[in-house]
Amino acid sequence: MNQSNELGELNTALAVAQGQLRDPKKNTKGYNYKYADLPSTLEAIRPIFAELGLSFTQMLSGGQDGFIEVTTRVMHNSGQYLESTFAMPIEIKKGMSSAQCIGSTITYMKRYAIQAAVGICADEDTDHNDVRPDRDSKPKTQRPKNNGVIEISLADELIKALESAKSEDDLNAVAKRAQEIDNDADKNRVREVYGVRKKELDQPIH
Repeated sequence: MNQSNELGELNTALAVAQGQLRDPKKNTKGYNYKYADLPSTLEAIRPIFAELGLSFTQMLSGGQDGFIEVTTRVMHNSGQYLESTFAMPIEIKKGMSSAQCIGSTITYMKRYAIQAAVGICADEDTDHNDVRPDRDSKPKTQRPKNNGVIEISLADELIKALESAKSEDDLNAVAKRAQEIDNDADKNRVREVYGVRKKELDQPIH
């Protein structure tokens, strides 16, 4: 997290903006849930930001080791700003070119990053039921082996690792292993939990 030396005017403008902002309509269906896509999210933010002297940028970097970074900066016309960087691996999807896979990942990251930055909700509140298995129950993808021992899928193993991750390095190690998953639905589950845990670990401790 980076910020300007002073934040008073930015904080005041953001407080007014958050009083006026409304969660965008959830117009897109995802994996077992609905969400607001990036265009509808930006449409909800831009007019109110413009009225209050606020703006934002989302800059791209990375590419090494299959990772992309999106740096979201929220700015006030006084020159004050807040900035945060979100990194995640490029998701490889069957039937899509490399450029399409990169574009899809960037869109996903930009959507979550700007929503978190301005404090709006654009996903259904499912208490993570769509992305996290019940810790006290067996994952749906567990399969019995011939000897009766339960075999846990790689996706469920990685989700458990994400839930217990203590640092960004732990998240990145899981993300690299996630590239071995063949099933798109399982990849989406891991990606969703990665995004949730990344935001949780980025939250400052008060």
